[in-house]
Amino acid sequence: MKHACSVTGQIEHWARVGKCAEENPDLTYRLTEDILIGIEELEQGESSEYQFG
Repeated sequence: MKHACSVTGQIEHWARVGKCAEENPDLTYRLTEDILIGIEELEQGESSEYQFG
């Protein structure tokens, strides 16, 4: 997840983290952040097929 340098960007980032944490209280902060990074990468078309094994 790219952390925006602007105050608005920071507010938006922490609002997303807070919303996700509120909706998923059993997740750690690190897992919450990893999920949000993954969502952002998917939205930007930065995905690849997972290879098992």
